[in-house]
Amino acid sequence: DLPELRARLGTAARASVVEKFSWTAAAEAHRAFFRAALATAAPGQPDYAQIERLARQALTENPDGVEALALLAQALLQRRSFTEAARVCLRLLALDEAHLNALATLAKCLFHANEPAAARATLERILELDPGNALARENLAALAQLPADANGVQPPAAAAASPEAKPAADGGVGAPLPAELQPEMDAVSAAYQAGDLPAAHAMLHRLFKAHPDCDALRELAGESTALIRAACPVPDFGGAVKPARLNIALMTFNALAYTKLCLASLRAHTTEPYNIFIVDNGSTDGTREWLAAQTDENLFVEFSPANLGVPGGRNRLLQLIQPHLREDGFVIFMDNDIEVMPGWVEHFSNFFAAHPHVGIGTAVGHQFVVRGDVRELGAVPVGVPAPVDVACGGFVCWVRSATARAVGDYDERLGLFWHEDDDYSVRALAEGWEVFIVPGAPVLHHEHKSGAAKPGLKVGGSPANQRYLVNKWRAMGVVNANGRIRRPVPQRPLTNAPMRKSRARVSLPVRWAAPFFNPTGYASEAINFVLPLSHQLNLSILHDNQITSEKFVAELPTSDHDRLMALHDKVFLMRGGIFVTHNPGHGFKRVADALYHVGRTMFETDRIPTDWAGCCNAMDEVWVPSQFNVETFANSGVERDKLVVIPGAVDEGLFAPAKHTPLALPNPARFNFVSVFEWSGRKAWDVLLAAYLREFSAEDDVCLHLRTYLFGHPDADPRDTLEPLIREFAAKLGLGRKPLPRIELLTEQIPTRDLPRLYLAADCVVVPSRGEGWGRPMHEAMAMGRPVIATGWSANLEFMNAENSYLLDYELAEVKGVEPYLKHYLGHRWANPSEKHLRELMRRVRENPAEAQAKGALAREHVTTHFSRAAVAEKVIRRLEAIERKFTTPACPAVLCRQFETATDMNEARPTAVGCRPHGVSVAWDGSFLDYGSLSHVNRELTGALEKLPGMRVTRLGQSALNAPAGLHEVAHSLKAAAPAGTQVTVRHAWPPVWDAPRAGKWVQIQPWEFGALPVEWAKHAARADEIWCYSNYVRRVYLAAGLDPAKVRVVPLGIDPGRFRPEARPLPLATRRRFKFLFVGGTITRKGPDVLLRAYLEAFTAADDVCLVIKDFGGNGVYQGQTFSAQIKAAQAQPNAPEIIHLTDELSPETLPGLYTACDCLVHPYRGEGFGLPVLEAMACGLPVVVTGGGATDDFATDEFAFRLPATRRPIGNQVGELELVSRGWLLEPDAHALREQLRAIAREPAEARAKGRAASAHVRAHWTWRRAA
Repeated sequence: DLPELRARLGTAARASVVEKFSWTAAAEAHRAFFRAALATAAPGQPDYAQIERLARQALTENPDGVEALALLAQALLQRRSFTEAARVCLRLLALDEAHLNALATLAKCLFHANEPAAARATLERILELDPGNALARENLAALAQLPADANGVQPPAAAAASPEAKPAADGGVGAPLPAELQPEMDAVSAAYQAGDLPAAHAMLHRLFKAHPDCDALRELAGESTALIRAACPVPDFGGAVKPARLNIALMTFNALAYTKLCLASLRAHTTEPYNIFIVDNGSTDGTREWLAAQTDENLFVEFSPANLGVPGGRNRLLQLIQPHLREDGFVIFMDNDIEVMPGWVEHFSNFFAAHPHVGIGTAVGHQFVVRGDVRELGAVPVGVPAPVDVACGGFVCWVRSATARAVGDYDERLGLFWHEDDDYSVRALAEGWEVFIVPGAPVLHHEHKSGAAKPGLKVGGSPANQRYLVNKWRAMGVVNANGRIRRPVPQRPLTNAPMRKSRARVSLPVRWAAPFFNPTGYASEAINFVLPLSHQLNLSILHDNQITSEKFVAELPTSDHDRLMALHDKVFLMRGGIFVTHNPGHGFKRVADALYHVGRTMFETDRIPTDWAGCCNAMDEVWVPSQFNVETFANSGVERDKLVVIPGAVDEGLFAPAKHTPLALPNPARFNFVSVFEWSGRKAWDVLLAAYLREFSAEDDVCLHLRTYLFGHPDADPRDTLEPLIREFAAKLGLGRKPLPRIELLTEQIPTRDLPRLYLAADCVVVPSRGEGWGRPMHEAMAMGRPVIATGWSANLEFMNAENSYLLDYELAEVKGVEPYLKHYLGHRWANPSEKHLRELMRRVRENPAEAQAKGALAREHVTTHFSRAAVAEKVIRRLEAIERKFTTPACPAVLCRQFETATDMNEARPTAVGCRPHGVSVAWDGSFLDYGSLSHVNRELTGALEKLPGMRVTRLGQSALNAPAGLHEVAHSLKAAAPAGTQVTVRHAWPPVWDAPRAGKWVQIQPWEFGALPVEWAKHAARADEIWCYSNYVRRVYLAAGLDPAKVRVVPLGIDPGRFRPEARPLPLATRRRFKFLFVGGTITRKGPDVLLRAYLEAFTAADDVCLVIKDFGGNGVYQGQTFSAQIKAAQAQPNAPEIIHLTDELSPETLPGLYTACDCLVHPYRGEGFGLPVLEAMACGLPVVVTGGGATDDFATDEFAFRLPATRRPIGNQVGELELVSRGWLLEPDAHALREQLRAIAREPAEARAKGRAASAHVRAHWTWRRAA
């Protein structure tokens, strides 16, 4: 019984993850699940539709599950989804490149996709790994026997006769080809053999239209459409696509007048950033020419070589959109005879924000019932959102990005059109997404005007396609006994009330990991954060701690308990977005799929533990509750610009005096002090007891109530441990026969709902701790209007001051003699509260109740205004909005002039790990020296400057070369094969990196990196080096984010030779007469942004403008071979009416390079990633104004005073660069092309202002950014 089996094993897997936190156990449960699914299938007829669903279900929990990916690939192959199966195989091979089953499946997919050459290469790879694989050898031999055209394309007709080509019985496919059609099929084959794919495709579809019940033709028509798409590489549109939430997908086939109306309405009434993707299906009425003339920067058009039909055309649109589809994005299908009206975006957007379980929303949809081999349309409720079985894709249909990825392609076996929307919607339901009609959408449909529709077609559609789909759906198991489509979840009631505007201000999902379910300060704080946020964000939580207090969970308020459990159930279904790890710093975690990592923590002393700094720097930012922690964390090596103050919160609704009566205290006195703390030396229980017992006696009628518990045992009763300890401590105070005041232990855990009553029962709350990360008991007591005595040091001063609290005097002292579990405090300093002052304050509060009550009233007003749940939630949301803007809105935070420190300045306060004296040092420098690449240039300049310093003995390591460039013979002769004896420091700076430790002396590694996150292997090796030197603060942050010790990662910047790079350098002659010359210097690779520059330049100017763009390309024949934009530059030069572009590819000697800068008027460098940006510094030294990306490595020197900085967004690039796996998701900056275009125009229009900035930059750089200063 598969449903029962699924329920039982699904529960087991969930239990493994949620309750035991054992991913191994979860994976084992899923393996058992799959084995059982296969075993229970009928002999010889596995239920591949069921296996596909199970595999996809497993992959939602573990996207990298190898076994699930392998089963999914097999299922897709058997169900004839060759393209998607191949994608899954490639994903699997990225995880395990030697996975034989994945290679075998991929070979079959490639064969069926008419890629015999690729199939052959895949089979050969199998034989490399497994030389005895007989099946691979047989298939390879069979491939060699097949005829192929000159391009290696196997005609689809050849597959028709192959028994392997027949899919499983999922839609009635497999009927033989009628003999009378053989002549026509011969013509199709001839067209394929001649390489005329569009003609063969058209003939196949005409045949299929005439014989719609022929299963073989259905199969071949679908494969032909897929082949046409596969033959057309997916364009990147020159890198011009700015990912937006809305991706509008249009097909055109004639009907130009309505296409114009459609695009005009989208331009006028779409109220947030969007992109339009259009596939023209072979228009002949001028549509293609008109579309080609459109210049919208967000319009991307592809002209199909053949009519792909609706399924094929939509699949091509999905191919175009997928690379740019944001996780919070939508694909919006509509026909070209749609006209949108004002409010159309808000209408759908608000609905989706309110209904996260809905994956597809449409303006027009239907319910239907399957009867026999047809589906009969039913009625749809009018005027209210309602579930439907089919969303009509042409009538404005919004599809969530997650839904689009889960459902995959439209079924191209349906021919040119009819019922593709039925199948797509049914498969979305099968994937667990709801499909809804959203009535009242402000859109107008000019029916039957799009080119694919023809007057006279009946609503009944294609009976043959209906029969095919009904059989397919039954095989998938989605049709119930009553003929209805199974829905993924019980339908949720929707009211007739108007939809509210969404309150969601952050579209990225947020996952929050914290110790939610135990009675610690971290848990309380986290709960106070997430509960108010849960109604305003797409939020889930994870209990991230080994200790769970069942009593704490059970005693949570019912509404809080239920809300937290619902949030916890969501976490394993979420991917991407923002991940908040809310724990002590050493417990911070990263998850591979998150876009952005936030650490939330705090610490109580004057510094943080030594292992925290690396963990904090590995976060994208760290939230601390107070300015106190900003200073203590920054002083301990955490990057200051990563630290953000987000204060703690208190539940103002719960901690409200008017709602509660005082808790009945045991043995109360006329005046009751209350203290709430975990029993440890940090909480200064010794100072509290000494002050209380010495100041009061039994005659004062006071009582000190201690709500306390032992470390790590929140539910245990500590009475047996603490009572003798308190008696022993009191005996040592030398109080003689004095009758002691009462002390009562409150050892029972007090439920959260009763904590306000505890505070209300207190006349004064006293917490004389030695240091606080926040001070939750003080915060809560103040919210209840209680006077509070606390130490006047550490984080509690964020909300406490002399007006609203009684602040204790203290002395800073080194931490000594603490409990073993507090040993991480040793060597730190904290505040020893004054016992004398505490006695005075406790007596003062006791004797002056009116003053104390007034102070308590001030305290309540202050904390409920500034530190309530609502107030802090607003701060959190604003911060999350700022994080999201990093990915969506170009920004350029201001940076001011920074003069880099000399070695003496940098190391005066912190001793260097290398540990050498500033003079008399023997250095071996290992790297390249004998080419004109940037690494060699840096090595030559730095070693040359170093050896001029007194006492420095520098040895250059390398192989001497007789064929060194003419200007480098002297350097070549200076190279040595090995470091001399007595070398104190070896510096390695080479590409590829050399990570070998020197045989003697200290080891310094210089290894720049430009992709946001360090390679895993580099991080491991770098941890062994004595120091890492970074060109820039950006590179330093990349290393710190990999967890390296901040003390060993230093900035040693690059420089210029002021004697050569100067405004007076003789200009290099250039073949142009244009007045104003822009310059780009560097390899024309994507990372350096030449595509952004070309686009902005071509948009800003025409041939009539008196401007020229000079592009000095580097590395085309070396390190960047095959990667440069030479072809794109050539195409730009050839564009009609294009402004002048000069492309220089010849090597320039170091002596002539300054003249290139002085021959031009402005350097433009809109990079995505740089380790330093030396051409920018050189151009500035030569007096050029520079236009650069803001937020990257050049911020160290190209500051707002001296450069024009471009706003940029942060674009994730995945967890791998080339063959290098990254420690976390990498990223690049995406400079704003629009801002660049306007900046270029402004500089060309008003060059005098730009020249003034260039002159100021030259003076600054030539004084402060020289190689001598770097040395």
